[in-house]
Amino acid sequence: MKEVGKESLYRYTGTADGKVQMKGRDDFLKPMYEKFGERFYNYRHEWDRAGTADGYLPDFPLFLDIEPEYLCNLRCIHCSLQDGKENPSYIPNRMSVEMYRRICEEGRQHGLPAITVSNNNEGLLQKNLFDYIQSAKDAGIMDIFIGTNAHLLTLELGEKLIKSGLTRLLISLDAASDITYKKIRRSDKFDQVVNNILSFKALRNEMGLKLPLIRVSMVVHAMNQHEEKAFQDFWENHADIISIQRYIPYQGDPNIVDKLIPIDREANPSTTCASLFQRMTIRANGDVIACCHLSNKLKIGNISESSIRDIWHSKELNEIRRIHLAGRYNEIDVCKSCMS
Repeated sequence: MKEVGKESLYRYTGTADGKVQMKGRDDFLKPMYEKFGERFYNYRHEWDRAGTADGYLPDFPLFLDIEPEYLCNLRCIHCSLQDGKENPSYIPNRMSVEMYRRICEEGRQHGLPAITVSNNNEGLLQKNLFDYIQSAKDAGIMDIFIGTNAHLLTLELGEKLIKSGLTRLLISLDAASDITYKKIRRSDKFDQVVNNILSFKALRNEMGLKLPLIRVSMVVHAMNQHEEKAFQDFWENHADIISIQRYIPYQGDPNIVDKLIPIDREANPSTTCASLFQRMTIRANGDVIACCHLSNKLKIGNISESSIRDIWHSKELNEIRRIHLAGRYNEIDVCKSCMS
């Protein structure tokens, strides 16, 4: 594989399968390189290589998606959390600080570079949020993410997040107007959310800091695709990163007719999911999911029964990878739904 120069890594443009496009400043990752140096460069280089046609697999996941609790204060129309307890993947568990620390300790032993503590939930609702961040820092994990809808992002909480060691704040917005926002996110607080984000950035800058990086995202589907350009035009001057994401039906069932899929959307040309070679999800009850799909259908183990590394190299997960490398992802329903 051709060596990737450090300067080109500042220009990370999204996932290899095209499902996520990153916009914004060309050098948006530069503060991470400045803080962590060669180790961060090596991580990003390995991330880019994992999941390519040569089948390269890191010895340990490069990124862990942690679901501390299945919980959110919104019911967005494109998200599995809109179904609440009626969703087949709902579990009532809350991850203990002890379990999370055990995850971080194994990560420390294997040099885990990145983690998020907000998979399938609203990050700012987590009771143990700052314990989670501190445990990740103590384990030497560089890139620490939290996802949020920013409804609860007050200046007081924002200051705590900035001082905590968090490196990325991922904000789901999905609209460029209050009308579309209300239709999609079922909330009338669009202006408040935008103000919360702008105030957070101003506070960070007043403190003379570049981290956490602020990413705003839009999941593009039939109800908001007309606002994609307006979304980018506004946030290119206010966010560090703009994430434009391909809508993926959360049910993981290719037989469901989903009206949110744009009629004119082009087919995804990719035949291999890079996530299978880069990351895994760990749920609040310890279940390990092969990927970050919201259906949580591809369970491959539980950390109460096996180590994270053993699950990463398990027969079950390697078989899924083999199917993808052979270009036969459509043999797995959730993958067919996701990759289409």
